[in-house]
Amino acid sequence: MTSRFDAAGIICSVKNRLALLFALLVLVPAAHAQVHRRPSLPPVPQPGGCPPQATLVLGIYSADVEVDETHVYFTDDLGAIYRMPKGSPAFTNPELLGTIPGFVNVMALDATSIYIITIDDVEGTNGSLWSMPKGGGTPKLLAGSVLTPYRLAVDATSVYWISVGTPTSSSFLADGRVERMAKDGTGRKTLATNLNVPTSVASDGTNVYFTDRSSTSVMRIGREGGPTTVVATRPSSQSIDVAVDDDCVYWTTLDSAPVAANGVSHVYAAPKAK
Repeated sequence: MTSRFDAAGIICSVKNRLALLFALLVLVPAAHAQVHRRPSLPPVPQPGGCPPQATLVLGIYSADVEVDETHVYFTDDLGAIYRMPKGSPAFTNPELLGTIPGFVNVMALDATSIYIITIDDVEGTNGSLWSMPKGGGTPKLLAGSVLTPYRLAVDATSVYWISVGTPTSSSFLADGRVERMAKDGTGRKTLATNLNVPTSVASDGTNVYFTDRSSTSVMRIGREGGPTTVVATRPSSQSIDVAVDDDCVYWTTLDSAPVAANGVSHVYAAPKAK
């Protein structure tokens, strides 16, 4: 079976762009083959449970994997979404939940649904946001024309995503953004604009937290928009990824030159309230 999307070509294009930002950050990991395959089972079954290391599925390129209390969810390079029960006999056939047009780049889960960002062109500059029931069913298009999609987050009511920005011959324009939409596909809203390559987004249901490559800080904005405030800063470090819980914000950094060439990265935590 052949996809109308060349996964390796898309991945290579996006990697080349993000390699300009910092050596440790890429949009999609490299694919090792041009052959598109549906998942296949390994030839020799192994005992159930979770050994220190186990192969679950063979012969697949998956750009993302997510878990909930009961299942492991993953993708292939043909736009398909699969799941496998946790704790089931090893190498149980994966359940096909549905197929989405485009190359599935990243997923996020809530109690009932899967939210998916796809890359819709070979250049990796145009994408879409979809939802699908966790038990399988017809995918629903929530948003199109997502510019250079990258990260995705959900809270109780909304979906949030990062647009990296408009690609140029050597980098990106400083027109990246953070957007929000209700889970039913209504109320699309831009929360933050003119960002210099935003790289991560998270929400605690009240505020939205994000990073971009030009900033040494983790930024916060209300889920309905408004002024942007600095939550935490680490001088001489590019903020890369962010996560939040009830009390704290956690983020990773890549140190600026001269040590960045050696891949020096750190993880920090700080109170959310300032």
